[in-house]
Amino acid sequence: MQPATQKLISLLTGDSTLTGLLGATSLDTKIYPYHIDKLEAFPSIVYSIVTGDYYIYPVNKFKFVIQFIVSSTNSKNEVETIFQRLRYLLNYYQGYDPHINFVQMTLNSDYNDTSRVLYRKIGRFQVWGRDN
Repeated sequence: MQPATQKLISLLTGDSTLTGLLGATSLDTKIYPYHIDKLEAFPSIVYSIVTGDYYIYPVNKFKFVIQFIVSSTNSKNEVETIFQRLRYLLNYYQGYDPHINFVQMTLNSDYNDTSRVLYRKIGRFQVWGRDN
């Protein structure tokens, strides 16, 4: 996992409010990479890297888009509450961070499954950072 991605996921798993909303435990953080087999553990957050670019100039800069899908079978309100906390945590700008310059939300969309009771919200965040 790239240091910037690892930093973002650590930020989320380290937040007691978000983990409380998810019902996370020390054994199951309820925040999963997209390719794992625990996608039916609700409520949960699933993430994946959508795109990524690396720039030589400015020196050693990179940009990638990370997508988060918040899912719940309980209620749309639960999804909104979890997503708002996720958005709050990713409202991130620290010029002194060794890996992340800033994070900006680029997409926010409801994505409910009408074939069953499954509420989902997708958020995409553009991350600018640097390799050191």
